[in-house]
This record gives sequence, C-alpha cells and structure tokens, in this order.
Amino acid sequence: MEQGWLLASVIVFSLALSFLLSGMEAGVFALSRLRIRQFMRAGKPRAKVLHGYLEEPEDFLWTILVGNTLSNFVVFGLLVLVLHVRLGQRPVLFLAAFLASVFLFYTTCDLLPKTGFAWRWRGRSAFCTRFWRRWCRCWPGCLASWRAGRGRRPLPDRCSATATSFGW
Repeated sequence: MEQGWLLASVIVFSLALSFLLSGMEAGVFALSRLRIRQFMRAGKPRAKVLHGYLEEPEDFLWTILVGNTLSNFVVFGLLVLVLHVRLGQRPVLFLAAFLASVFLFYTTCDLLPKTGFAWRWRGRSAFCTRFWRRWCRCWPGCLASWRAGRGRRPLPDRCSATATSFGW
C-alpha cells in the first residue's frame, strides 16, 4: 500500500514537471523582446531575467529539453510498469490503455501548456522563470554538499553558497 502512494506521487510530480517545462518551452518563444525591454526600463527584475534568457537561450532550452525528456521517460516507464502488472495477461487491453494514456498525456501535459503559456506569457512565464532560476541554482549546491559529505571534491563555491543561502 505504501509503494502505491509513492508510485502515484512520483507520477504526479513527473506530470507536473512535464506540464511546467512544456509550457515554459512555448512561453519563451512567445515573448516579445520589445515588451521585455519596456519592463526592464520600468525596473521590473523579472524582465531582466527573461531578457537574459532570450539573449543566451541555449542553456535554458537545453535544461528544459533534458528535464522534459527525463520527466516524460519516468511517466511512461512507470505507466508501462503499472499497466503490465494490471493488464499483462490481456495484450489488447494493455495496448488500448497505453494508447489512451499517450493521448491523454499529449493533450494535457504537452499541448495544453504550450497553448496556454503562449497565449498569456506575462504571469505564467515570469513566475516559472523565477522558479526555474532558483531551482537551477539550488540543485548544484545540493549536489555539491552531498559530494562533499562523501569525501569527494565539491563543486565551485557559487553552488555551495547558493545552497546555503536557501537553507540547505
């Protein structure tokens, strides 16, 4: 029973991450550079961050691509595992359930966020950019502290300092 909740929570977290990353991917391309510059002149700090991502989008887009691929892999790997356990003896039903799940996943975790984030970028993309910026700065620090605790050489100081600034 306990493993069922763990499995469900991993799937829900991976679905939410896929939703967020798919939306951010479309939201970045829907941004108006002129509007971002106007917000920068108005003194909005989020606009400065978004402008930095637009000027050098390669790392940002690679992070989105890798994160989305990994979360989708986790979702479908666990989906096949669950379907195999429940419907392994009935291959036609297994295939039907898998195809229905793929369709639902595509519409809710890929198509819906891409259209939603592209329609209204200001609220969603600005929030997600702030969240993503903190996440990308935190996890290297956590990795560094984990590696340092295991007797290995830690990562650069900026990663460790970021982790301690967030209380990790």
